[in-house]
Amino acid sequence: MAEKITLSVLTKFIKPYNGDRESLPAFLTNCDNAMSLASPDQQNVLCKYILSQLEGKAQVTCSLKTFESWNELKPFLKSAFGEKKDSTHLLLDMTSCRQFSNEDVTKYSLRIESILTRMQAESHYTCKDDKEIVGRIASNEELALKTFILGLHNPSISTVVRCRNPKSLDEAVQHAIEEEKLYNSRPKANPYSKSPKQCSLCHKTGHTSSECFSKNRKPQQFHNSYNVTTNQNSLSGPKKCHYWQKFRLHNSGVS
Repeated sequence: MAEKITLSVLTKFIKPYNGDRESLPAFLTNCDNAMSLASPDQQNVLCKYILSQLEGKAQVTCSLKTFESWNELKPFLKSAFGEKKDSTHLLLDMTSCRQFSNEDVTKYSLRIESILTRMQAESHYTCKDDKEIVGRIASNEELALKTFILGLHNPSISTVVRCRNPKSLDEAVQHAIEEEKLYNSRPKANPYSKSPKQCSLCHKTGHTSSECFSKNRKPQQFHNSYNVTTNQNSLSGPKKCHYWQKFRLHNSGVS
C-alpha cells in the first residue's frame, strides 16, 4: 500500500491566488495535482485550504458562495476569472500583433507573451484530452514565434532573427534584443551634413544644373541686347544719310 502523503506536503503545492487571469491555469493545475495525491478524507480539508489561499478579488468573489468540494470550486474559478475571449478572437489578436515604431523589442515581446498566455489558458479550459492540450500548446507557441519575428518593425532585425532559426519565442526575443542594441549603437546619419550640391554643367558647388546661372545667362543676354538695340532705335527715330542731307542743302542754295 502506498504511503499516505501528509497535508503539510500537499499544501505546499498551493500558492496564493488573487484572481489574476493569466496565473489562473497554473493555480488550477497545482490544485489538481494536490487533489490527485490526497486521500478522500484529506480532500475536504484541502479544499478549505485552497479557499484560504484566495486573496483580493478572488477571495471577495468566492466568499459570496459556499463550496463543499474542489469539483464545485474549480468550475466557478474558471467562470469568474478565466479567459473571456474564445480561441478565434485570441488567434486574431495574435496574428495581428505588430511592433509599434516607437516601441522597443522588450515591450513588444511582452505583448506577444501576454496573448500567448491567454491562448494557453483557453486551451486548458476547452480541451478535455491531455494529448489535445499538448498539441494546442505547441501550436500556439509556434504561432507566437512566427508572429513575433514577422511583426518586428525593423526589417533588418527581423531578417537576422529569422536567419538564426530560433527554436522558441524566448530565444527569438533574445536575438532581437541583441540586434536592437547593435543597431542603436551605430552612428546615425546626420541629415544636415549632406555633401553640397554640385552643378554638372559648370562643375561649381552650391547649385544644380537646373539652377545653373551660366546656362540661363546666354538666352537672357541675347534677349537683353535685343531689347536694348530695339529701344535705342525706337528713341532715335529713322536713320538719315549725312551726304544726302548735304547734297539737298547745296542744291537748295543754288536755286
